[in-house]
Amino acid sequence: MEFIETDLDQILKHKIDFTEHHMLKIIYSSLCSLSLLHEANIMHRDLKSANILLNSDCSAKICDFGLSRTMPESS
Repeated sequence: MEFIETDLDQILKHKIDFTEHHMLKIIYSSLCSLSLLHEANIMHRDLKSANILLNSDCSAKICDFGLSRTMPESS
């Protein structure tokens, strides 16, 4: 299992200063992860700041798939 330093919720609670570059990288990485889930027909259903894990280079990973469901294939 991979070690991830923190999550977005902890970063926001401690009011760490972000540069615009950091925010854009976190948002872009989160949206890319979400897009990959939707391409695989997976709906997360519990997406919140505590479920977005962050590395020191601001790359985001989505976790906690306990409520996730597969979406029906469209024909």
